[in-house]
Amino acid sequence: MLAAGEEQKCSNEGERVDLDFIEAVDPCMHCYCKNGVVKCGKAECPSLEGCHVIPYQYGTAASSCCATCNGCKEDGISYKNGALWGDKTNPCIVKECKAGVITATSALCPVPQCENPVKLEGECCPSCPTCEVKGTEYKEGDTFTPLDDKCVTCSCQNGTSNCLKKACPVLNCHADKIVHLDGECCPKCSGTRKVFLVPGMCLFQHTMVKNGKTSKVDECTNCTCKEGTMSCTRETCPILNCTSDSHVYTDPTSCCPTCRPSSLYKQCEYEGNTYQHGSSWLVQCVHCTCSDGIITCNKQSCDAEQYCPLDTHQLKFTDGECCPTCVERDGMCTVFGDPHYVTFDKKIYDFQGTCKYMLAKDCHSKQFAIYVQNFDRYNMPGAWTKSVTLLIGDTKIGLRKNGKVKINKSLVSLPFSKVGHFNVKYEKENIVVEASFGLKVIWNTESYLELHLSAAFKGKTCGMCGNFNGQPSDDFIGKEKILHPTAIEFAKSWQHGRQDVCSVGVTQQEVQAKCQNNFSKWRRAHQECTILKSMALKDCRKKISVDPYYKSCVTDSCNCPRHRKCTCDVVTAYVRECERSGFYNTEAPLNYSCSRQRRRILQRKTKNLLLEDES
Repeated sequence: MLAAGEEQKCSNEGERVDLDFIEAVDPCMHCYCKNGVVKCGKAECPSLEGCHVIPYQYGTAASSCCATCNGCKEDGISYKNGALWGDKTNPCIVKECKAGVITATSALCPVPQCENPVKLEGECCPSCPTCEVKGTEYKEGDTFTPLDDKCVTCSCQNGTSNCLKKACPVLNCHADKIVHLDGECCPKCSGTRKVFLVPGMCLFQHTMVKNGKTSKVDECTNCTCKEGTMSCTRETCPILNCTSDSHVYTDPTSCCPTCRPSSLYKQCEYEGNTYQHGSSWLVQCVHCTCSDGIITCNKQSCDAEQYCPLDTHQLKFTDGECCPTCVERDGMCTVFGDPHYVTFDKKIYDFQGTCKYMLAKDCHSKQFAIYVQNFDRYNMPGAWTKSVTLLIGDTKIGLRKNGKVKINKSLVSLPFSKVGHFNVKYEKENIVVEASFGLKVIWNTESYLELHLSAAFKGKTCGMCGNFNGQPSDDFIGKEKILHPTAIEFAKSWQHGRQDVCSVGVTQQEVQAKCQNNFSKWRRAHQECTILKSMALKDCRKKISVDPYYKSCVTDSCNCPRHRKCTCDVVTAYVRECERSGFYNTEAPLNYSCSRQRRRILQRKTKNLLLEDES
C-alpha cells in the first residue's frame, strides 16, 4: 500500500496501469506509466449531443465511468451507437445503429461518371476503372461528391472510383428536436435526453413499443421492435436528373419523388414577390421553399457543437450570415483603480507612477498611439489615471476627467465624428472612441479605461499594454527592446514628456502592509471586496483567477478616503473579463453598481461642457 504522496514506479512506459484501489473509488480515474512513474487522471467522456436515448445507469452499470448512447442488438450481436455493417448475403444492404434504432437500406448506385464502368466482386455498385471524374483526377483514398446531391459520395480505392448514395437513418427523437444543417445530407437530433429502458420493449421517438409490434414511420420506412431494438427497413430513392423544363415532385402518398413538367406546377406569392416551383429564398435567417404553390419555411439551424476556444476566439455574427463563425478575439487591455494593468496577453501588474506614459502604440505602421497621465489623487499614496490622449493619424483626441473631450486642443460636444476615420460618443456612463481600423477606447471619465484592438494588430504593438503576441511572459519588453524584470523598470521605460515631476509611487505590497497596521481600514477593505466572491461570479472564478483582482481591490480600498467608493473599477474590470469569456451568471447578476454617481457626473458635464476649458 502506498503512503500519501508517495510515487509508484513503473516500467511499462506509455501503457495503462491498473490500480484497483483507485478505480474502485472513481471509475473515471485511469493511470498510465509516464517517465517511469504512475500518473493518474480523469478520463474525458465523449459528447452525447444528438442522442435522446441515454440509459440511466443502475445496478452493475453504475460503476462505469461515462454515460453512453443506447446501442442496438441484432441476431444476438450487440452494436454500439453509430456502428455500420453490411448484410452477410447482400453487399448492397447497409445497416446503421443510431440510438437504439437499426436502419437497413439498399444502397442505390448513381450513374457511373465514366464510359466503361466495371463490376468488382463483393462490391454493390459498378466502379470506374480510373479515379478521373469529370476531368478531375483524384488521389488514392480521396472522398468526393461529383454530383449536386449531398448524399452521393465517391471514393478512390485501388485506382478505381466507387460511388454510393447514402440513405438517412431513422432518428430516435421527437420531431421538434430534428434539425437539418446546410450542406449536410441527413437531418439529425439536437440536444440530449436520459431515459429508463424497459426490458423487452423499445423506446422509439418518446413512445414505448412492445416487442414484435410493427409501425409505419413514413411512406418509405417500416419498423419492428425486436430484442429491445427498433429494426427499420427504409427504401432508398433513385437519383433524379430532371430536365431543365421539369422539377422534382413529391407525392405525399408515395415514397420517392419523380420528375414533373414545370407547366403543371403552381407559383408561390410571398411578400409581394412571385417564386417558381422548386425555388428557395432566405429572409432574416428563415429558409423558404416553393412547392407547387405551397410555401414551407424553416428557421436556419446552426451547428450547436461548433468548437470555439473562448479564451482566444469568439463566435461572431457577420453581416448577411445567419450563423456565427469562430474568429480570433480582439485584444483588450485594461487600466483600472490605483493603476492596475491587464495587458493584451492577460499579464496583470501594478504600477503607481505619477507621470505620462505610452499605454499602447502601433509600432508597425504607426496608425495610432495612446498615452495616459497619472496623478496622486486625494493626497494618498499611489496614483490614478487623470486623462487619456489618443493620436489617430494627424488628429489628437484628449479625454479629460469629468467627461470633457478635446479634438486638436479645441473643446467639442459629443457625438463627434471624422467621417471614415473615427467617432467619439457617449455610451451609458462612458466616453467611447472608435476608429475605422479596429481600435476602440472606453473611458469612464474617472479611472477606468478599456482598450480594444483588432486581432490584425497581433504582434505589432508596444507600450504598457504589451506586444499582443499571445505570450504574457515577454510583455515587459521596454522601449529600448529589453525585457525588464520588474513592472517599475518596465513602466519607467515608457515615460513620455517631462520627467522632472514624475515619481514611481509606492508598491502594492507597501500599501497592503500599511493597511494591515490600520485595523479599521483593513476590515473595511475586505468587507467591500467580498463582492468579488459572490455567487454571481462563481462560474467565472473557476476559469479566471479572482486573486489578483481581490488584492487590487484591497489596495484601492485602503488608499481611498472614507467618503469615496474606490472599489468600483476593480469590480468592473473582473466582471468585464467574465462577460468577455462567457462565464458571467446573468441569471444571478451582481448586485453592485457605481453608475448612479457617474451618471450625475455626466449630466453635470453635458450642461457645462462648452463653458469650461482646460489646458
